[in-house]
Amino acid sequence: MYYYYDDQNVLQGPYSNSALQKWFQKQYLPAGTLVYDKYMQPFLIEYVVNRSLKSRTKVMFHDDTFNLDRTNLDVTLHLCSPELSNTTSSSEDFTQLEGGVDEVDFGRGFEYEKEPCFLNQLMINSYIEQRALLNRRRRFPDTYCPFENTWNNWVPEPIEMNVALRGAIHTHNMVQTFDERIISGYLNFLNIYPHPCQLCDVKFSNSKEMLEHFLSVIHIQRSYKTGGTFSYIDLYCARKIIYEVEMSYADKNFDFLADDVHFQSRKMSFFDEFDILTAFESLKSTVAVSQGVPLLSPPRNTLDTLGYVEAVVFLRVFQEKYKRMPEALRGRRFGPTGKTWCNYCKVEFDATFLESFPTHLFSEEHIDNALYNGVSRADMEYWLSFMEPLMNGNCKRVRHQDRVEVSLQESDFPLCYVPVGRVEGDFSYTGKDMQPVLKYVSDEIAASFDLLDDYKYRTTCRWCRTDLFTRNGVLRHILHDKCHLDRLNSVSNDDLRRLLCSLDIKIRVPLFRQSKRTSSPMDVKEKKFYLQRLRNVCSKKLNNFFSSHQRSTLSQLAARSFPVGLVNRCDLCDVTIDRVDAMIMHLSSEQHIANLIESPRISNNDVQYWLTIFNVDGRRSRVF
Repeated sequence: MYYYYDDQNVLQGPYSNSALQKWFQKQYLPAGTLVYDKYMQPFLIEYVVNRSLKSRTKVMFHDDTFNLDRTNLDVTLHLCSPELSNTTSSSEDFTQLEGGVDEVDFGRGFEYEKEPCFLNQLMINSYIEQRALLNRRRRFPDTYCPFENTWNNWVPEPIEMNVALRGAIHTHNMVQTFDERIISGYLNFLNIYPHPCQLCDVKFSNSKEMLEHFLSVIHIQRSYKTGGTFSYIDLYCARKIIYEVEMSYADKNFDFLADDVHFQSRKMSFFDEFDILTAFESLKSTVAVSQGVPLLSPPRNTLDTLGYVEAVVFLRVFQEKYKRMPEALRGRRFGPTGKTWCNYCKVEFDATFLESFPTHLFSEEHIDNALYNGVSRADMEYWLSFMEPLMNGNCKRVRHQDRVEVSLQESDFPLCYVPVGRVEGDFSYTGKDMQPVLKYVSDEIAASFDLLDDYKYRTTCRWCRTDLFTRNGVLRHILHDKCHLDRLNSVSNDDLRRLLCSLDIKIRVPLFRQSKRTSSPMDVKEKKFYLQRLRNVCSKKLNNFFSSHQRSTLSQLAARSFPVGLVNRCDLCDVTIDRVDAMIMHLSSEQHIANLIESPRISNNDVQYWLTIFNVDGRRSRVF
C-alpha cells in the first residue's frame, strides 16, 4: 500500500499497487511522482509499478532500465553450453555453478522478492552520476565495484544468493554485448580499474573482463560461502552502469573516454608526515578541540554530507582499513576517559581506547541512525587519513631530535606564555570571569573547526614547561588541559584576539552582522534617530579614550560586555577590525552608519544591544 501528495500537498492513500499501475498508465500520476510506503519512505512511481510488472521468467528478469533488444542470449544456455568461451583469464569456467546445483532454481521468482525499505533507484542514480566528479575532489577515491566483495551483516538491504545470481547473470549477459573499449572506458571513468580478484586468485587484462568475472556464478557462490552477503546496492549499481553505457550508445556520446576525466593521485595528508605517537596525539587533540569524536555527530551542512550509498561504501572502507591496523595500535588511548556521547544514538559508551570505537560505530542501531541522518564527508576523510599510514606501516618512527626547545618570543602561541608586558589598550580577564570566556572561545573554535587542518607546530608552554608538537595539540593544551587551566591566573584579551585571528575565526556582534530575525523592524526615520544617538555616544567614548587620564574607558567597557572585546569582523562593510578602539571608531563611521540605514535586516534589538553596553538610559550590561 502506498500514499502520495496531491496538487494541494495533501497526503492521499493508502492505494494498492494495481491502482498505482492503472493511474500511471493513464498518466494520472506521471513518471517522476513520489509515492510513500507505510513507513513514509519515498519511491518513484515508475519504480513501484515496474516491480509489479517484472517478467515471471525464472532465469531472466526484465527492468525498464535495460534494453533487452541488444541481446537474445538465454541465461540457461549461458549456464550450460560448453561451447561458450571463458570470459576470464583463468582456465576455470566461472560461468558454471559449483557442484552442478542450479541455485537459480531455488527460491521464489523475482516478482516476489522483498522490496527495499529505504534504498531506491534514485539514490543509486545520484551515486553513480556524481561519483566521477566527487572522486576528483576526494582525498581518498571511491574504488567500489559491484559484486566484488561481500558486505558484513550491517549492510542495508542484503539479498539472498539466488537473487544475487539472477541479477548478476542478467547483467553479465548485457556486459558481453558491449565493446570492450567502451565498457572499460566507462568503468575507468568511475575509477574502477583492472585488479586481481583476491577471492578467486584471478588477474585481468581490462576492466570489462574483471566486471564479467565479478558477475560470474562461481565468484558469487564463493563469496557467499565466506559468510558475507551482497546487497541491493550491488544489484542496482550494476544496473545503473549498464544503463549509462546503453545511453552512451544511443546518444553516441562517449565523453567519458577522454584522458582528462580520470582520477588524479591522492593528496598527501598531514598524518603521512607524523610518527605514531604524534598521530595519536593529534587524534586525541582533535577529539578534544572539536568537542566530539568524528563520525559520532551528523554533518553541520548538506555540502559536507555523503550520499546514502556513498556513506555505506565508505563505512565499509573504514572497516576494512581498521581490520588491517596492527593489533597493538588498536589498544591505544584516543578518546576522553570514561563515557563518550553519540549524537546519532543519544547514548554514552566507552571510547577511551581505539578498539572500542568501531564496536559502537558498526552496531545495527548506529548504522541505521547514521545513514538516516547523514554521514559527514570531512569526518570520514579524517579517519581514513589517520588509518592509512598506520595500516600500511608507513607511519614514521619517533624522532627525538625533533623535540627541541623553543626560545620565548613575542610570536609564541597565545596562552602558552606568561605575559611580560601589555599591549596598549589591552586588558585581562581574571577570577570567575576566566571560565566563561574560555568556554566561549572553545565553543567558537569547535563550531568552525576543520578536522583535516592540523600541522606541525613545535612550541613550549611556559606555564607548564610542556613541549607541544602540533597545532591541534596546542589548542587542546591551552583550552582543555586541566593542569594548564589551573595554572592560569589571568587571560589577556589580546591573546584571545590573536588566537582567533590565527585560526581565521570571525567574531561578530549586532550591528556588525545581518540580524537573524527582524521581529522588531525599524523604519528609516526611526533607524536614523537611534543610529545618530548611538554615534554621539561612540564619539564621546572615543574622546574619553584619547584623554590621557581616561585611557582605560574602552577597556573597562569591553571587559564588562564580553565578547565585544573580541570582535574582529564587520560583515556589513566587509572589513577586518584589529583593536577595541578601532571597533568603536568603525561603529561610528559614516560608511558603517550608511550601510546600517540601507540594510533591511537591522532591528530595534540590535541598537538596544549597544545602548545597553554604553549604559544609556541607566541600563548597564554584564555578561558574566
